[in-house]
Amino acid sequence: MGLLGGLDALVNNAGVALIAPLLSTPMAEFDRLIRVNLRAVLAYVQAAQPHLAERRGGVVNIASDAGLRGEQAIGGYSVSKAGLVMMSRLLALDLAPDGVRCNCICPGATLPGMRHIGPIGHPDAGDDPTQWVTPPLGRFGRPEDVASAVLFFLSEESSFCSGAELLIDGALQAGVSE
Repeated sequence: MGLLGGLDALVNNAGVALIAPLLSTPMAEFDRLIRVNLRAVLAYVQAAQPHLAERRGGVVNIASDAGLRGEQAIGGYSVSKAGLVMMSRLLALDLAPDGVRCNCICPGATLPGMRHIGPIGHPDAGDDPTQWVTPPLGRFGRPEDVASAVLFFLSEESSFCSGAELLIDGALQAGVSE
């Protein structure tokens, strides 16, 4: 596989979003969401599979809490990330005979936010964290919160874990606290 000896892991961490309810989402924008958030993941996994199989490596897909709980304001994004959650489960089944594991991480509000999110006409305007709801744990997620989960899924400590989703949202989906 080259100078470094092989491929041990693939982390799919690309994502774009559009601030629009699903019925208001232009088809061209919906196609872009599906192309980046779903189709690209499958293309990368297909290309990496033989190399990952040689080393019994792992795949981690970064979805979103919006893929577990629909968010009407970003309907197409929620649909694409829900698809990624299911794709991760099915890839876990497809990759299992080769000893390759596939898991999915579903982050909630994580700073600094997404760069490629915005309303129709300005889809790359960027996130505005001042508009976010603070999770019950009292803070927003940090990149290292997600990175630690990725490392866990790629480590021996999770060697029997495949087809799983890990929600990292500071208890936001747990419910409403008093």
